[in-house]
Amino acid sequence: MAGIGMTACALTVPFFTAPTSMETFPYFVGAMLGLFAFAGIGNASTFKQMPMIFPPRQAGGVIGFTGAVAAYGPFAFGMLFGWAFGAFGGPNVIFYGLAAFFALNVAMNWWMYARSGAATPC
Repeated sequence: MAGIGMTACALTVPFFTAPTSMETFPYFVGAMLGLFAFAGIGNASTFKQMPMIFPPRQAGGVIGFTGAVAAYGPFAFGMLFGWAFGAFGGPNVIFYGLAAFFALNVAMNWWMYARSGAATPC
């Protein structure tokens, strides 16, 4: 559900990145808060899922490695948004790319973990 929510919010945000009046600002804030809330839920579920997928001795290392890689997120997204503003004059391309990435992850998670007959059901 978190991935679907993130996809929906990422597709909603570009409608409000070029406001014509202050009346659209609450919608922008709502979409961004939704994106952040669903990202937090997805983050928690990712770290909850790892001990179910990996053996106990490996799960700790996988969780540590994932946390270390995730620490680069703010830097990477700062660079991506800077690039988007320089190349396209706005952030919309990033939100569309994120929506595609989130949709791909939803499909991949369904295939690997949620469908009937999955190798590692969670």
